[in-house]
Amino acid sequence: MKIFLILTLLCISSIWLYKSPYGFKGWLKNIFSCQGIIPFCFEILLILQVLGIVNVYFRDFSSGNILVPMGLVTFLMGTILAVWAKLTMGSSWGRPAQHDLSIQKQLVRTGPFAFSRNPIYVGLLLLFLGFEMVLQSYLIVLIIPLFLMVYFAVKKEEKLLEKYFGKEYLEFKKKVPRFLIFI
Repeated sequence: MKIFLILTLLCISSIWLYKSPYGFKGWLKNIFSCQGIIPFCFEILLILQVLGIVNVYFRDFSSGNILVPMGLVTFLMGTILAVWAKLTMGSSWGRPAQHDLSIQKQLVRTGPFAFSRNPIYVGLLLLFLGFEMVLQSYLIVLIIPLFLMVYFAVKKEEKLLEKYFGKEYLEFKKKVPRFLIFI
């Protein structure tokens, strides 16, 4: 199970790197920016957990607890949603809480964006939540500051999208929830 988790994380990172309109140098630059360092640190933390370097489990990982299968389903749903959204955005993807008019020329409203204005964030939150459920880790409480970080980034992005796309974004905003219908 742990090998599956780490391979999935590495696969997602590879997709993000490969599909980045900024290339490898831009990706590296973003990692060391204020917006990039926190997600990068979360990914390192997850990898360190899987490797057993950070050990904060409240139960034995191998036990048959219901959290493990529930977490695995949540992790997979989050992974699929985040990757689907990233691939749907294609070259329109930009750095979090920013807007780059040179690459983000159109508002993406298809695929997962038809039911969430922020499916990448939703997917990554579900991925993290599921990951911590699978490992039965006390670090599951980090979902709260992670959600707050995402929430404030989304608020900033919404202002930028309203500025650049105007009425088109306001109509999209009325039709599609920020995260999901139940959030």
